Parts: sequence; structure tokens; C-alpha cells
Amino acid sequence: MNIIGIIILSLLGVGIIVALYWFVMVKIKGVETDGVISRIEEYESSSSDAPAMVKEYYVKFKIQDGKSVESKLSNPTRPSDLLKFGSSLAVGDRIRIKYLPGKEVFVVMVGNG
Repeated sequence: MNIIGIIILSLLGVGIIVALYWFVMVKIKGVETDGVISRIEEYESSSSDAPAMVKEYYVKFKIQDGKSVESKLSNPTRPSDLLKFGSSLAVGDRIRIKYLPGKEVFVVMVGNG
């Protein structure tokens, strides 16, 4: 393997570790509240030989000071995650989420609203 391949794999590994860290922090220290699916963006993934459609779910919710915020869900991104909470999510669906105060970009779905 050449040096560029090693660098790319290293960067991917660091990215995965950072994402897992924030996911765990939200689960442990996050504030739980209700949210509403505000939009769903769908695009074609080009990361593999067989392109696949990817959906990104956005949720609107109020933080502790009453301010309304919209953030992308960190989950569900896989079909197995969606099956835990229902077969699909649609705009307008109410869900339970957790977020980190001061870092509301890290939002995790914890159940149906």
C-alpha cells in the first residue's frame, strides 16, 4: 500500500473515532426533548461501485432557553436504525431526541415522540 492510501485510511479512522466520541457524549450528557422532522434530503452516494440513495433527516426542536433550532440527525442513517423507531420517518413526524447544550449540531434520535 502506498503512503497516500495509508494517510487516507488514517484520516478515515480518526473521523470515525471523533464521530463515535460525540455520539457517546450526546447519549451520556445530552438533554432529551421532543422534535419534529422538518425536512429530508436525499442524494446519491458515490462512495462505492454501486451508487445508493442516502437520506439525511433534519429535526427542529427547542433548546433549554426556548430558542428553536434545526439540526441533522446523527442517526438514523441505516435501515436497522429506522426499524428500531418505525419503518420510516416523514416530514412532520414527532420524535424524541437528545442534544448537547451549546453544541446542538449533535442530535441523536432516542425514540418516537
